[in-house]
Amino acid sequence: MKGYAHITEIGSDDQIKNNVKIELDSPRMLHDFILTENYCIIPDLPLEFSPRITKLGGVDMSIFKLNKSKKSYLRLIDRKNLSDGVIKSFEFPSH
Repeated sequence: MKGYAHITEIGSDDQIKNNVKIELDSPRMLHDFILTENYCIIPDLPLEFSPRITKLGGVDMSIFKLNKSKKSYLRLIDRKNLSDGVIKSFEFPSH
């Protein structure tokens, strides 16, 4: 099952200027991102949505699970050309 993230640019007039859909390997939690003057950097870690693990022996568990068998990425998006989507992905192992 694929997952998706949306990057939305809001103009100074409070109107949506651009909305880009980014395909992910699976439904994942994207918690933070980094903005520089020119780029948006999104850490795309395999912290996957898994509602089946919410209860275990009566103890509440997280609905997200780190899938170490999948790769992690840093996704680079050009803020000046948002409609180009991800322009570069840096892959690294999950720990």
